[in-house]
Amino acid sequence: MFTSWRSALSYAAIVTLVSLAVGEVGNVLWSPELLTPDRLAFPLVAIVVLVEARLLLPPLSRWSTAGIDTGLYALVLLLVTAAEAVVYDGPPADSAFLMLIFALFTLQLPSVFALSAWRHRHLTPRGRAALTS
Repeated sequence: MFTSWRSALSYAAIVTLVSLAVGEVGNVLWSPELLTPDRLAFPLVAIVVLVEARLLLPPLSRWSTAGIDTGLYALVLLLVTAAEAVVYDGPPADSAFLMLIFALFTLQLPSVFALSAWRHRHLTPRGRAALTS
């Protein structure tokens, strides 16, 4: 284990929830529709995926971590949106890729990259584990 559970969980929660809030602000400005309870699956899945990625991957550079985590976040957004479209009888591929484009326009994905780079310093091992690696 390269990163503690506590730091990985706080990292994933901050990156996911703050970027989701940034995206929702853009969404409200675009169309005044708030986050509904049926869309709460995405933040939970994204937090779990980012925590697992930080626990399983070795310590990487700031920009590698930001790139990988932004890609994972986008993949989770794509898959969850496609699954929601299947449930609501919509075209899954169209809805999913439209959501990714919308996440770029509402600055949700760029904020994931920026927050991931900013929070990277909290993921580095400290103390005795840092000296032996």
